[in-house]
Amino acid sequence: MITNITSQNALDRLFAINWQADDTRIQSHIALFREYLRRSAIWAKALNCAELWPFF
Repeated sequence: MITNITSQNALDRLFAINWQADDTRIQSHIALFREYLRRSAIWAKALNCAELWPFF
């Protein structure tokens, strides 16, 4: 019962998201992705798995 409620809550939250593209935040998205690449490169080097970078 709790699993069904939790699953339904998760679905409700996903359906409530506005998935339309919003170009007003493009600079923020670019900055976030650059930061992801920077951090993942650091981890890839630290874990000796640079050949898998940037998408593990």
